[in-house]
Formats: sequence, C-alpha cells, structure tokens
Amino acid sequence: MSELLKINVNEHVEKKNGLTYLSWAWAWAEVLKVDPAALWVCHTYGPPGNETPCMWIGKSAMVHVSVTINGTRRECMLP
Repeated sequence: MSELLKINVNEHVEKKNGLTYLSWAWAWAEVLKVDPAALWVCHTYGPPGNETPCMWIGKSAMVHVSVTINGTRRECMLP
C-alpha cells in the first residue's frame, strides 16, 4: 500500500458544501492500478431479501465498510 501513499492527489481534490474530498471513483481507479484484485465491501444488515447498507440506531445510522488491498483488509464503521 505504500505506493498509494506516494500519489499526489492535489490535482484531484474537490470541494463541495465547504468540504474537501477526493472522488471515490478517482481514488478507487488509483487503487486498482496498484492492485487489480482489490476489493471493497459495504456490509449489510437485516433479514435476507430485506438487507440495508446501514444499521439504524435511533435517528442515526452506522455504515460498515471493508477494503482489501494487496491482501491487507481494513475495516471502518462510519456514522
């Protein structure tokens, strides 16, 4: 993954509603250049056939995602 850390993303930074971010599509294309077998997963919740991509906790939601690059898996839960 160290190859990814060396990429200068400055020309691809976008701003929207006061936030600065990288386009997921652009970033994922860069990942696939380094590891064509890379994988991302958005975990789902709920009964089979009625799954949702988030877990509701009152009026808030939690999303659980995993990314595997060069055989290393990282997971994150995002509110």
